[in-house]
Amino acid sequence: MSKVYQIVTDQIVKSIEAGGVLPWCKPWKVTGTSTKSYTNHEYRGINVFLALISGRPGPWITLNQCRKVGGRIKDGEFQNSQIVTFYTTWEKEKAGTDKTDKIPVFRFYKVWSLEQTENVPIPSWLAKERAKDAIEPIAPIEGAEKLFEAYQGKPEVTYGGDRACYRPVDDKISMPIRDSFKGPEEFYSTLFHEAIHSTGHASRLGRLSGESPAPFGSCDYSKEELVAEVGAAMLCAVVGIENKTIDNSIAYVKNWLSRLQDDPKLIIQAASAAQKACDLIRGTTFDYSKPKDEASEA
Repeated sequence: MSKVYQIVTDQIVKSIEAGGVLPWCKPWKVTGTSTKSYTNHEYRGINVFLALISGRPGPWITLNQCRKVGGRIKDGEFQNSQIVTFYTTWEKEKAGTDKTDKIPVFRFYKVWSLEQTENVPIPSWLAKERAKDAIEPIAPIEGAEKLFEAYQGKPEVTYGGDRACYRPVDDKISMPIRDSFKGPEEFYSTLFHEAIHSTGHASRLGRLSGESPAPFGSCDYSKEELVAEVGAAMLCAVVGIENKTIDNSIAYVKNWLSRLQDDPKLIIQAASAAQKACDLIRGTTFDYSKPKDEASEA
């Protein structure tokens, strides 16, 4: 086992045992447009959830609005619409009277993210919001780039939206855009986290069962999150950026460990699975069946 892996594991265990772990902080900036329409209307209720789980950034535009401003839906994106629901009323006359009953009717219409369109001008309200929230471009870190490039047979990575996730059903990683992160270290830590998840695919290490992820908050889901974050911390240490990310990783691990009754053995189990995932990504080999003194250090 790589000494770097062990150092990271020991640091996580020591910090959690010492207590006083800071709360986990999302390492990228959530934009305020994800749940807004092109006309700056803020979605409510179930529409907020539908917009967020789409994995795409807002604002959202209807086909009529798109055409009205001279735009079009990009080729191949027309079928990838999102729905917005609303209630309207249907008036029904009461038999034998001049009165009517108002019956609520559930309806929906289709919308597309602005990134799915072409030739649609940026509305003034969005231009002002982007100017206000402008952030510095994030420069790549050479070592981290090389490490991820070494991942043979890695899944496709798409950028956009306010979610970072790995989808085993189509073997793809979704990431917020690079420049939305607080810094390059946070970007790579998040990318490594999702990459560790992807090693669990049936075509790789087979750690994930089936094509669908375990239910959120379940025991299996929590254990997989431990593996992914410990693995991400290990990869950050390999490329020398753990000093900027380790505290947040410890907080994340502590968060999920608390859902598993704070069983300290689970960190060691997660670290073992994370080591194998890191080796797969890095393209290194290690025979875990041999005693430590017979196996070469990674």
